[in-house]
Amino acid sequence: QSVAASNVGDIPSLKRVYSLASPASFKRKVGLELGVALLKDVQTMDEGVKLIRDTVKDSPDAEGACEAYLAVADLFLSSSRWREAGEAYGEALEIWPELSRRSAFNLARGTAWMESSEPDKALAAFKQAFITAVTDEERAIALVKRADALARSGKEDEAHSVYREAVEKYPETGA
Repeated sequence: QSVAASNVGDIPSLKRVYSLASPASFKRKVGLELGVALLKDVQTMDEGVKLIRDTVKDSPDAEGACEAYLAVADLFLSSSRWREAGEAYGEALEIWPELSRRSAFNLARGTAWMESSEPDKALAAFKQAFITAVTDEERAIALVKRADALARSGKEDEAHSVYREAVEKYPETGA
């Protein structure tokens, strides 16, 4: 059972456990849980981001490190902090290269870069999302997102072609 599960929303208790935690592996686990808990409140969000980043920097292989780091990136994405999201997804990919095999990860990364006006990075992420897609729906979404990025970068003819491909290849998805 996680420490946070027994202290849901009890940040002061998590902070106390963190300050007293030993050995280091337990302290890292509590630190990551505390960081994720802190992300949930706009008042403590930056503290949570720092705690997670510091913990991951010291121990990228710690249990829950990848999930906590992705929570940071997802938070930036959902807060329309596009560039920070793109950078966080990029940092996560450097630490855990296996993330490149997750279509949802690549879609989120591409969205962050598209909204940051970084079309080349967005297109690369959407291409990877298509390659790693498991379902037709994921493939259709990746194609539509890729077409959106092409259209935003002024490549309307190519965008139109990709939109058509999504509709023709995956009509059952509503693309």
